[in-house]
Amino acid sequence: MMKLFKREIILWFIFLPFWSACILLTITARVNFDLNGFAVADGKLYVGLSNSVEIIENGRCVTKIPVSEFADGTSYVLALEDNQIAIYRPLKKEIREISGDVFSTEEYTDTAVFNAKFKKKTVYQDANGIIYQQKKILGYYTIQNLQTGETVYTMPRFDYGVYVLWKFLTVFFVCFILHVIFKQKKLKKGGLE
Repeated sequence: MMKLFKREIILWFIFLPFWSACILLTITARVNFDLNGFAVADGKLYVGLSNSVEIIENGRCVTKIPVSEFADGTSYVLALEDNQIAIYRPLKKEIREISGDVFSTEEYTDTAVFNAKFKKKTVYQDANGIIYQQKKILGYYTIQNLQTGETVYTMPRFDYGVYVLWKFLTVFFVCFILHVIFKQKKLKKGGLE
């Protein structure tokens, strides 16, 4: 029986490091498969990543504000309100200065405010009425200026590479499990020698 599963064991040990690396990169927020909102103001782009808000100017990150997405077991949605960063969570809102310091907080009794912000996290309208939208094709996200068609932000290539690898490994894992189950059933029936 062990001889029959030697190939499967080898495949598992090839699969395991890649799968573990994908999980580690996702948990540590080194890669982001989606945005937690964004905003555009004064030539700067504010991007809500898994564990931080990045302020990007001229294509470079000029400020990184840590945001603990998993501190209270919930995600967040980024918004820019009166030149301050608003972090919406299901039952509270934090207003932060551009430096990242918490200026004030508001508590909510239900998730209605968060849900409304969450539904609109892929669209932003700046003070001049220009609309920006996050678009996603096959997991690859971009932020585009809808008036000019210009892409102002793209998913990092490394993040997309890990995303594609993660999807491939998920399909591989399901097929692998089904293969092992099928092989075991055949073995029990005496179909394999």
